[in-house]
Amino acid sequence: MQCRSCGTELPVGVAHCPTCGAVTPQRVSEAGISPYDYTVVSSYAEPLQAPPPPSTNYGSPSYGLPPQTPYPLLNPYDPYAAPLPPPRRHVKLGMLIGIVVLVLVFVSGGVFAFLIQGTKRDTQRQTPMPTTIPADITATAEATASTNPYSHYGGTLALNDQLRDNSKGYGWEEYVTNSSGAACQFMSDGYHVSERQNFFHPCHPSLQFNNVTFEVQMKIITETCGGVVLRDTTTVAHSYAFEVCQDGSSSLYRFDGFSSSPKTLISQSSSAIHTGLNQTNLIAAIVKGCNIDLYVNKQHVNSASDCTYNRGQIGVVADASTEAVYSNAKVWTL
Repeated sequence: MQCRSCGTELPVGVAHCPTCGAVTPQRVSEAGISPYDYTVVSSYAEPLQAPPPPSTNYGSPSYGLPPQTPYPLLNPYDPYAAPLPPPRRHVKLGMLIGIVVLVLVFVSGGVFAFLIQGTKRDTQRQTPMPTTIPADITATAEATASTNPYSHYGGTLALNDQLRDNSKGYGWEEYVTNSSGAACQFMSDGYHVSERQNFFHPCHPSLQFNNVTFEVQMKIITETCGGVVLRDTTTVAHSYAFEVCQDGSSSLYRFDGFSSSPKTLISQSSSAIHTGLNQTNLIAAIVKGCNIDLYVNKQHVNSASDCTYNRGQIGVVADASTEAVYSNAKVWTL
């Protein structure tokens, strides 16, 4: 064995090198002295460098440091200790894809249904309405038009004329002026009756009636009064006349001939009358036997009783210096 300090061959069992005096391994085993301790000789020389200790890093923390854990160790019996956070739930990729697919299916179905419904609405809007009116609706409308609106009298519709022309065959009088300056003529807005002088002038159809309801729309264009006549015998001027004036007054007269003045049966004002020129009023006179009932705009304004005349023509009139236009004439026989 050689000395580790000077390389001298050491005798067996020697405790110190005979050359340099370094402690031999035998001495270390006997005395427990480290072979790296300085001796008297070696203290003046560069000390031997001890080899580095073997590594103890096997993946665990360095010696002397407490072990590190991802969560602090808690006392299970400590009531104030904070609970461990719940473990994270891991959603499987397949399940997530399935949910996304279902959502897309529902959304697509809703959009498709919305588009189909919109197409149906557009189709319905574009579908033309039938031009043929059902027979039951037509029959109902005709029955309503033919019903006497003054229902307690009943009756049958015998004349229904818008008074735009003479095509219905009722034989309304037509002339521009007569000897007294009167006129009876059809125009685009209705049947015009006018009187230029100080007279009372009627215009008639050719029909004659006994007991009737006569209704017509009237609009006074100039001056004072218009109205209707009933049971008019034109050859001798016997009739009843119901006049309505643009100042809100109305009168019922009985004419007993050309040479006599009319007899006033009723004279009054009524709030049912629309006053002023170019105002439309719906007037109606009903004669049945000796009874005469008068209406303006479907409101009953007065009644009278007179049995002097029982049959004659109906007609529409213009008072002195007046022009009036008539439309929508209706007659119900009673």
